[in-house]
Amino acid sequence: MKYLKTTSIALLACAAFTTAQAQEMVAGWDFSQYSGDGFNVLSNPASLPFTETLTSNYSDLDPNGVGIESTVFGTLHYDGQFGSTNVDPDGTTDEILPSTGNLSSNTTVGTKEFGSSSSAISLFEGAQQNNKDLNFLTKSAVSIVFAVDTSSVNPFTDWSISFAGIDATAGDSSPANIDVSFSTDGSSYGAAQTFNLTGVDSAFSTGTFAADSTTAFFKFDFGGTDLRIDNVGVTATATAVPEPSTFAALAGLLALAFVGARRRK
Repeated sequence: MKYLKTTSIALLACAAFTTAQAQEMVAGWDFSQYSGDGFNVLSNPASLPFTETLTSNYSDLDPNGVGIESTVFGTLHYDGQFGSTNVDPDGTTDEILPSTGNLSSNTTVGTKEFGSSSSAISLFEGAQQNNKDLNFLTKSAVSIVFAVDTSSVNPFTDWSISFAGIDATAGDSSPANIDVSFSTDGSSYGAAQTFNLTGVDSAFSTGTFAADSTTAFFKFDFGGTDLRIDNVGVTATATAVPEPSTFAALAGLLALAFVGARRRK
């Protein structure tokens, strides 16, 4: 009986260590890093070079939750990578641009009110040059990809993405849908979930994708023009990984139980 109890304790310990932890906001974008309305540039005042990528500026994995240390966990692509559109970043074709205004319906990203003085201070203290109330505006049917990388931390599972969205010209003939699909490799995307934007600032969120991975990719396929998104946040749950010493202790318990069982026989 004693050896049976030992085995049970060891198995319960193993199960406890493989149980997922609490959900975290892994990477978030509020688009405040751009220099201003209509400029795909990050310098201030607005000047070259134009950019086709944007790193995240929020993350619960960042000790401060916001700022420069959050940038390593996520990158927005509209540069042709991972299935995104290779956008003309200087705006001459007006494919996708930062635009004035904050969509406040989605509160997943960050813990502070966007545009408030406390948020601005945190961003500036985190070495972010700009802090503008901006959203992302499409001027053609394009695809963008939010890529997340947690390889410097640990694997995650139960991935999802949320965002605020609005159809800036609701009622016109342009489609107001966004198809969002998920991938762990940036190549093989699953079936898309479709979100229909209206003339009201609304929050949207995908279901969860149960994939143990250190990388995740969310592709946004915009169906039409004048669609705005803002305050995008990728959430997931960390997969608990025991320390090597813990593995050794569990292995010892299992070995002891095995020896005891053989002696009983």
